[in-house]
Parts: sequence; C-alpha cells; structure tokens
Amino acid sequence: MIMATYEYANGKTNDAFASIGLCARMGYAAHIDNAHPSQKMEAEEYSENEAKANTWWNILMCERTFLCETDLKHPLSTKLPRNTTSHRDDETSKERVSSTPKSETENIDAGGFACVMQATYLLDQVIKALDMTDFESRYNQLHGLDHTLQTVLAVIMDQSQGRGGIYCTAIIILLRALIIIHSHNLTYITTELNLNPESILKEKDKRLESSHAAMKTIATMVDEISTTHTSVLSLVDRIPPSFVYVIREVIKYIENAEFRVDEWDDVESRLSSSSRKFEYRWGGRQIYA
Repeated sequence: MIMATYEYANGKTNDAFASIGLCARMGYAAHIDNAHPSQKMEAEEYSENEAKANTWWNILMCERTFLCETDLKHPLSTKLPRNTTSHRDDETSKERVSSTPKSETENIDAGGFACVMQATYLLDQVIKALDMTDFESRYNQLHGLDHTLQTVLAVIMDQSQGRGGIYCTAIIILLRALIIIHSHNLTYITTELNLNPESILKEKDKRLESSHAAMKTIATMVDEISTTHTSVLSLVDRIPPSFVYVIREVIKYIENAEFRVDEWDDVESRLSSSSRKFEYRWGGRQIYA
C-alpha cells in the first residue's frame, strides 16, 4: 500500500492502480475483508480485527480514488461490504462501553475515519452510476447522488470546524466525486438529452446551469483550501495526495469554461501555484508536468 500511495502521489496513476489491485488480492487471500471488530471480543482480538478492517477499508478507498485518475471504466478488484456502517457502529459501541476514557483527539479521529468510509461508499455509487446505459436514468441517479454528496460534505465541513487534518481525506473524496458528476453532465447533457423536442432546450439549459453553478462552488472551495494549506509547509502535509488531482480538474474546468468570471484569472493563478507546491513536495513535478 505504501508503494501504491507513493506511485499515486508521484503521478503514476496506472502503476498505482495496478499496485493497489495487488494489495486487494493479497487482502482477499488473508481474509481481512471479513474482519469485523465486535465489542464482544477480548481487547487483543478486537484490536487485531480492527487493524484488519481498517487496512481493508484503506484498500477500498485507495482503489476507488486511484481509479478516478485512470479510466473510470476499468474494473475494480474489490467490492464494498453490504453493510458499510457496521464497522463504524461497533467502534462507537466499543468507545461507549470502554472503561478507559478516550481523549478528544481520539474521538475526533474515529469520526474522521467514519467520514472516509462514507465518502468512499458515495464515490463507489457514482462510479457505478456512470455505467448505466440509459442517459436519463444515469442523470437521475447522479442527480440524487449529487444532492447526497453536497449534504454530507456540508455536514463534514461543519463538523471539522476548520480543523482539517483527519477530515481532509473525506472532504477531498467528496469533492472529487462531485467533480466527476458535473464534468460528466457538462460533457453529455448537450448530446444525450432525451426529452420531448419542445422541452429539450429549456431542460438542457437548466441542467447545464446547475452543473456550472456546482463547479463554480467547488472551484471556490478548492481555491480556499489550497491557499490555506500552502501558506505553511507543515499544512501541505495535512492534505492527501489526491488533492492535487482535484486542483487540476478545477483548473481544467476554468480553462475550458465558455464564460469566465472576472476573478477566475486570479483563481487559476493561485491554483496553479498551489499545484506546483504540492507536486514538488511529493517529488512528482517532472511527471505531472
């Protein structure tokens, strides 16, 4: 997993996707996909199962995150558990019955991991929705996921209270999922809208306007996050490597936008500068360029 993350951070996305696929096969062979920590377990057994479950969820998260930067049609090596909340619920129960009080940092950390699990599940749903052949069905599914993603993102942003850190990964995954949805919509709405002729133009413009508005909001958020986290070197290390890909997608949107707002030149300049800082920090500048 360390090698896969290193490859991903250095812009070798296809290599990273292949490496994390190998990790997944090893995980299946070791049966860590079946690990399920329960409050009924003894402390040592619980700790072992928790480590296995956390490792498996990291593989699930990485594979879907890496896939976003390759070809979204590539098959995944892993499947999400049917019950994506059981691991989190047992963690909560364990904390509740534990005789040892947890520090505030540990409680926040547990919440952050639960957010990553939720974000990974939603990203997985977006990836699956893109495979739907009927455009209207696909659009409706993505539209519903868009609403859910925005709601979850708002809750996590409010929960984080600007602390970042352990919430950053979940926030970046949610932003990447939203970008996938609206980039897809902006590409296909014009050519695939399948409604009655008299309503096509009005509905098309409405949907395009909605996706442009979403992308503008995302651009503003990404600009604020990148500006904040590149002001000090220690803050750069709090952001996951996936953020540079989010920055690049926003820059691509700004460059290709049919109508540019006045402040976008400044936003694009700041994002380009931030992107270079992240890339140099991870040692992959020559590959990204």
